[in-house]
Amino acid sequence: MIYSRLVVARDNTFEEFSLHSPQNYIISENNIDLSEATVHKDYELIPTGNIEIVPHAAGKKGVYIRNGDKYELLRSITSINKTTELIVLTDNELPKINQIDEDVFEITDKYSGVKDITIKDENNKYYSAILKSDRLYLEETPEKEFLITVLDFAGNKSVARFLPKKAGERFTSVNVFPCPADSFVEFELTLNVPTSKLLKIYDNSGRLIYKQRLMAGNDHFIWDLTDRRGNPVANGVYHYEIEAGSAAARGKLVVLR
Repeated sequence: MIYSRLVVARDNTFEEFSLHSPQNYIISENNIDLSEATVHKDYELIPTGNIEIVPHAAGKKGVYIRNGDKYELLRSITSINKTTELIVLTDNELPKINQIDEDVFEITDKYSGVKDITIKDENNKYYSAILKSDRLYLEETPEKEFLITVLDFAGNKSVARFLPKKAGERFTSVNVFPCPADSFVEFELTLNVPTSKLLKIYDNSGRLIYKQRLMAGNDHFIWDLTDRRGNPVANGVYHYEIEAGSAAARGKLVVLR
């Protein structure tokens, strides 16, 4: 069967998507079963040349394309040049939020993809985070009870509540070497809970000359004895401060070239 436009009707609603260059493909219809979604129709496109798909959908219904063992929501014009499986479905599955470490969370959304994430504590303070693949890394660990809200592109929303672990004295050990230093200084940290850290270095007058944020899991850092502008620092005594939530470790180091 050859179509220039596919239209699927269900319960007096319509989902449709356009196929450009209709002479470049053939379509075969299939039946599949997805336990977490309502499948309206699925198609297998077999191009004889490159084609473009222009999706149209409303609400939670959308056109999805197979990518490996998953289906991804089509949000814009997509070109394909190989046999591709498409489905028109309703995504009913809520995103999943699981805590991995103190400030690392697993975010799972099977079909539509994550659209927005917010983190706020009981005082309505908001926190920043970085999402890499399916891992969410908080840039600051909340000290109070906090909520993580995840919204996907289909409009599904999940909210999870977490109680922070006791901060206590998070630093089990802090090793700074060599001292004196002539070309670099290494920081090796051991913490009783994984968390992000903020390293600050001050000169002997108390002026902040360097600052670096370290993500959770990164407990080794080398300072190349330069300031925030990249200029080499002078010989002398310097003070470091490493913050991890409400805990902090402080000490001195010496630069002598």
